Order: sequence, then C-alpha cells, then structure tokens
Amino acid sequence: MKQFQRSFLTLLIVALCASSGVSRQQGALQEKLKRIELMIQQEMQKSDAPGLAVAIEQDGKIVYSKGFGYADVENKVPFTPQTVSRIGSVSKTFTALSVMQTGRAGQDQA
Repeated sequence: MKQFQRSFLTLLIVALCASSGVSRQQGALQEKLKRIELMIQQEMQKSDAPGLAVAIEQDGKIVYSKGFGYADVENKVPFTPQTVSRIGSVSKTFTALSVMQTGRAGQDQA
C-alpha cells in the first residue's frame, strides 16, 4: 500500500507542477515554486512518503529541480534530483500524463 501511496503522491506532484504554468517572470516564478514546495511537503506528510525529487521543465530547459526528504531514512541520506528510484511500471503512468498534458497544452494555444 505504501508503494501505491508514493506512486500516487509522485503522480499528483507531477500533475501540479505541469499545470502550474511556471512564469518567465522571476518574482512570479519564485512565488509559484514556494507554493509547489509547500504542497509537496504537505502531501509527503499526509502519505508518509520518505522522499522524492521534482523537476520542472519549460521550453526544453529545466528551470527547477529539488529533492525532498530522504532516499534512505535509516541512514539519513537526502533525496536529491540525482537520486535513482526504482519505479518499475509506474513510469507508464508518467508517460501517459505527459502525453495528455502536451495534447492539452496544444489545444489551449489554438
């Protein structure tokens, strides 16, 4: 069950980040990042997730990446954007979400 909670939490965060509409204006960007970080921390506490990493991409460039919590709780090893996670078939869900987000973004601009 915890694996499902972690997977769902990660999917939720990806969706929040993808739909956040990260702005090019530095002040607006910093404010949105603070809200995203707060949401991540709240959801991690609710789901008892030990750690995760988030990256936000805009125009083909990573504009934000950060690790939260621990990759190894027992040894207090921080979770970083470079931490490798075993996600197995969960990646199919991320791929589907990305395709759906991309399709929706194209429709919004038309």
